[in-house]
Amino acid sequence: MTPEFIDPLDLADMLGVTPTQLCWWRKRNVGPRWFKVGTCIRYDRKHLAEWLDAEMARGYTDGTGAIVCRDASDLEEVWRRSN
Repeated sequence: MTPEFIDPLDLADMLGVTPTQLCWWRKRNVGPRWFKVGTCIRYDRKHLAEWLDAEMARGYTDGTGAIVCRDASDLEEVWRRSN
């Protein structure tokens, strides 16, 4: 049985990014939704799947955390979201 929630280390490994990248996303309110249980950060697999679908549909990531831009307007949107 697959756990309902995933920790940042496992998620980073799954996405091919570093745990530091996930921390960066959390601080900037980008990336998948997360929550805390005590001092432990967790991600809900259901919300993670929804986030990945939305990101791939927009073309901002390729599922590995790499930013993929279709054109200059995408690049501007990624820049705006990251600042």
